[in-house]
Amino acid sequence: MKLTFKNIVICNPGQKHKKGKVSLENSKFTGTHKGKNELDFSGYTVYPGLVNAHDHLLGTYFPRVGNGPYLNWRPWDEDLKNSKLYQERGKISPQDLYLLGYYRQILSGVTTVSDHIPHKVNKNFIKNAYINVVKKYTLAHEVSSYDLKWGNSLSGEIKKAREKNIPFITHIEEGYDREAVNGIPFLQKHKGLFKNTVLVHCISCSKKDIKAIARHKASMVWCPFSNYYMFGETADIKTFINQGVNVTLGTDSPMSGGVHLLAEMKTAVKLYKQMYKKQLNPALVFDMVTLNGARAYKLDQEIGSIKAGKSADFVILKNRAHTDPYTNLLQADLPDIEMVFRKGKPLYFKERYKESFNVNLKNYQKIMLKNKEKYFLIGKPLTLQKRINKKVGFKKYLDFFPVS
Repeated sequence: MKLTFKNIVICNPGQKHKKGKVSLENSKFTGTHKGKNELDFSGYTVYPGLVNAHDHLLGTYFPRVGNGPYLNWRPWDEDLKNSKLYQERGKISPQDLYLLGYYRQILSGVTTVSDHIPHKVNKNFIKNAYINVVKKYTLAHEVSSYDLKWGNSLSGEIKKAREKNIPFITHIEEGYDREAVNGIPFLQKHKGLFKNTVLVHCISCSKKDIKAIARHKASMVWCPFSNYYMFGETADIKTFINQGVNVTLGTDSPMSGGVHLLAEMKTAVKLYKQMYKKQLNPALVFDMVTLNGARAYKLDQEIGSIKAGKSADFVILKNRAHTDPYTNLLQADLPDIEMVFRKGKPLYFKERYKESFNVNLKNYQKIMLKNKEKYFLIGKPLTLQKRINKKVGFKKYLDFFPVS
C-alpha cells in the first residue's frame, strides 16, 4: 500500500511538532511521495503507535480483584485465584484471552506490547498477533523467595540477556516486606542490573536504589493504577525522572491495573499531581508511551517514532481546540481515535474511511464503539464477543472492549 497523509500535524518524540506529510509504502514509513492516494488530514495529528510496556495478556479480563492494600503481590495473587471471577475467566480459552488482549491494545492506540510471561506460555499465541508483541527477552517473575519461578535460573536468564543483547525483564520491589525492599541490592549481587534490565513497578525503591538504576542505565516501567489499587502507593516517579532513568508506562493486567493505556496515562498525571503538587509534563508522558518504551525493549530502530525506514505503526487523533498535540493525546478516550495502523496496514478505522484504503473489508467487522461511533476492526471481534458470552453463560461487558 502506498499512502500519504498531508496537512497533518506530526508528533514525534524529541521534536517540535509540525504540520506536514507522512507517507508509507508497504510496511514502512518513507520519504514524501506524490500519488493518487494522498489524503488531506487537516485538523488531525499523527502519533507513533503507542507502546504498552507491561501487560499480562493471559490475564485480560475485568473487573478488578483485590482486597488491598497488600504487603506484597503474593496475597493479591491468592485473592485472585480464589475469586469467582478467576473461575469465570478460566472458562475462556487462552487463545481467546490473547485475542481479547490484542483488541484491548488496538482500541487504545497501542501497536506494541510487552507480555510479561515465559516464552513457553505465549509462544504459540503470539505468532499471528495483529499487533507487535515483544518476542526477544529473558525474564524472572520477581527476585524473591516467593516469586513464580518463571524462566530458568536467575543467573541463567541474566547471562542469556547479556550474551544475546536482549532485555531482561522482572517485577521488582512490588511491596514492602523485607525481601521486596531489598530487590535492587539482591539483583546487583547477581549482576542483573545493567543497560538491558527492564524493572517493573519499583514501588519501594529507595533513592539509593534509583541512583543505582540510573547509573546502570536500566529502564523502569511505571504501572501507577495497579500500584495504587494493590498497595495504595506507587513508585517515587519524580526521582526516577530527575535521575534520568528511561521511564516507560504499562497497564499491567486489567484485573489489577488500568483499563487501557489511554486511561493509564491519565492516572499517571493524576497521581503525580497528588504526590508532588506539580503537573507532570504531557510531553514526557508521550515519550513514556512511545520512544522510551521502544528503547527499553531495544526496538527503537524499528518503532517509537515516525521516521523513514521505521515500521509504519501509528495512530491518528482529531485535534481538540486550544490544546497542543501532547495534551490532545493525554485527554483522548477510545472514541477519539480515528485509526490505528501496524506495519502499514489499518487495524482499526472509522467507517467514513472505508474507501480510503486498499483493503478487503471482509477481513474486518463493522462495530459500534460505546453504542455511538462506527468502526471497522480487524478480524472478527463480534464473533469473539459471542464466544465469550457463550462460555461464561451471560452477556459479559468489558470496560476495555465496549463494542457491539
